[in-house]
Amino acid sequence: MDQIKYIFVLLIFILFNNVNCRQNNKNVETINPNVIESHFNIPLDQNTTPYILKGISTFEINEVLYVSFYNKLNGNVYIYNFENAKLEYQINILEHYNIRPYEVGIYNKDSIFVREGKERLYLIDDKGYIKHSYNTERDYSQVKVPPFISLVHNQPVVFNDTIYFSGKVTGNFLGEYFKPEERKTITQIFNDSINYYVPCPEEYLKSNWGYAWNVSHTYNARTNDIIMCFDAIPAIFRFNLKTKKTYRYNFNSKFFKGIRPVKTDRSYYSETDFEEHIIAQPIVRKILYDKFKQVYYILVQLPNKNYDGKKIGDGIRGKEWSIIVINKDFKKVNELKIGDTNKFRAHVSFVSPNGLHILEMGINEDVASFKTLNFN
Repeated sequence: MDQIKYIFVLLIFILFNNVNCRQNNKNVETINPNVIESHFNIPLDQNTTPYILKGISTFEINEVLYVSFYNKLNGNVYIYNFENAKLEYQINILEHYNIRPYEVGIYNKDSIFVREGKERLYLIDDKGYIKHSYNTERDYSQVKVPPFISLVHNQPVVFNDTIYFSGKVTGNFLGEYFKPEERKTITQIFNDSINYYVPCPEEYLKSNWGYAWNVSHTYNARTNDIIMCFDAIPAIFRFNLKTKKTYRYNFNSKFFKGIRPVKTDRSYYSETDFEEHIIAQPIVRKILYDKFKQVYYILVQLPNKNYDGKKIGDGIRGKEWSIIVINKDFKKVNELKIGDTNKFRAHVSFVSPNGLHILEMGINEDVASFKTLNFN
């Protein structure tokens, strides 16, 4: 009889404990994560801290993977061997010229793109010398609203000696209606000629989306596709570099259903309203292709529901990150929430054979510490 009572009490305890655990974890929302976590550290010099890393890129030389980034304070591009995390190359892009980099995009050791303002783009070699200078003044004779070039989180794509950049969805506040083909989002540069591709999505033509105007891209060399995401839209856009055709694939996300516009009036502008809109809405910040697993990672900042309306920066840093995993057929196969932007700079991220690496803050300012997520 005592044994029966003991078993009964034990069952009640287990049931209560399971219910309590579910209640305590009700804010932890993952969908079949199957993730192995680890860390990868890159040592930094005395002039560099994790807070200033920009333009992180990866490339291969003789099948060796390298990780690179730009330090805007001293003008140095640092290139590390991924296998041993050792610094192998250091290139100063300011040593020989009086240029003022606005953005830097690293294609490889010998091809570093530097954007100075909106109308000048430089290609710099591994000695810091300019190999070529491009006039990137937007050509309004081709389309009514050409895109701007953006390099910060978008590694340039080179295909058949032609360079491709994504940019921003421009023309937002002109108060006019433009057809999709009149607003483009990809800039192609061949020699000194410029062409534009990928029409603006319909959603951007009908309402005012505030500051949700960025375009992020990654490159799939297997299929010769530039894969794009727009801040406000739960969809992937595939631009094939051979056919120059664009295809759209919507995806379902538990946490990102798209965003509400600021207003329907497309001529409306308010810096405060636009910043608060970004805080209150989910926003796509980056897409990366994992050629080793043949999947795509979409990095989304979720709404900050605890924002007190005081400091915009605090509101943005309090936004939690969600990682959406899309397979090669553009179907969602996984989704995982991680910490907020105070803890992770998910837009400072890259892919290796070990998985997705995301910059984690507060570990040690002498190293860039990346949380590694290996999705099975």
